[in-house]
Amino acid sequence: MVNDYKTSCGMVNIKMSFFNAIIYSIRLKNVSKLENVESCTIEQLQYFSYKNREIHYRIINYSDYYDIDYYDSNLKDKVFDWIGKWS
Repeated sequence: MVNDYKTSCGMVNIKMSFFNAIIYSIRLKNVSKLENVESCTIEQLQYFSYKNREIHYRIINYSDYYDIDYYDSNLKDKVFDWIGKWS
């Protein structure tokens, strides 16, 4: 977790999730309701997808703030397959 990181969505906390030493998701936590969430989400998407065009996002709307998940859909499928295989 990285706290108080400056992004196009303002100062946020960032949580990164890894699978076999490969990052497969990034969550921007505590995005202010004062931010234009659609605009900053797209701007960050362009930043994260520079080398990988399979990046998708999901906006989670809490009452006081947003969380935004960015993830590699191909790798996410592999992660869930692995979890299913070993659980």
